[in-house]
Amino acid sequence: MEWVVSLTEAADQLGKEGCGSKAFELSRLMQRGYCVPDGFVVAGKVHESITSAEAESKAADMQVAMLQAFNRLMERYGAVSVRSSCTAEDLSHASFAGQYETVLNIRNQEAFFQALRHCWNSISYARVNAYAKANHISLHGSQMPLIIQGMVNADTSGVAFSIHPVTHENSVIVNVSYGLGEAIVSGLVTPDTFLYEKTTGKLHAEIGSKELKCVLQDQGVCEIDTTWLEQQRLCITEEEVLEVCKLTENLEKEYQTPVDVEFSFQEGQLYLLQVRPITTTKEKTAV
Repeated sequence: MEWVVSLTEAADQLGKEGCGSKAFELSRLMQRGYCVPDGFVVAGKVHESITSAEAESKAADMQVAMLQAFNRLMERYGAVSVRSSCTAEDLSHASFAGQYETVLNIRNQEAFFQALRHCWNSISYARVNAYAKANHISLHGSQMPLIIQGMVNADTSGVAFSIHPVTHENSVIVNVSYGLGEAIVSGLVTPDTFLYEKTTGKLHAEIGSKELKCVLQDQGVCEIDTTWLEQQRLCITEEEVLEVCKLTENLEKEYQTPVDVEFSFQEGQLYLLQVRPITTTKEKTAV
């Protein structure tokens, strides 16, 4: 069994149990031609092997394999992200959104291995266990595969829903703001909101205040204030919104269930970052 596998081949070589739901779905989407940032997957059992004193020689080989894959990706992108793909994540009834760790804009080997450890350790976070308990999910036997992807230096990012997540209206809802998507998913900004009526093709837009944006710096990310002009105008064009809506509708048809989609634009190119079933009516948050 391979422990470090290209993202394109991860679904076939590792299966869902070996690479987790998130990596499995991204891998299948890449195979179908969707524009997903390239990368590789570190299988879930790598963490167990690296932390086992009895497997020291194997762990050294795994670290070499991960470093070689990291260096190849760095040559293409100049920076990478490390994302969780836990086998208890992106489930049909519980997304675990925001529970595990993601580390962005990694530019050297030391930061890369620190990010791996950080994401691996997040499976034991108290908030993760509380969320799992609230949704009646056992984490026993769960593994933490990781996705390492080329970093998209996003001009704008957002989340799209193939149906209204609250009213279940049959319209595509798009929330989008400047910079990286963390500003939206962390609730730091009031994004621009678009509602696309599937039956009529009408598009409605509401300008959000977009108070700040998350951008790349020399290492990691930082938050900077948006300008007055940025706050007063829509951050993407009508053509770009319709491109996102078409992508979201296509994915809903492929998955045969309502989905939410994370995306970014860089220099006019639309990147698909994640797809998962809409679970807002099913899952519970820990209190």
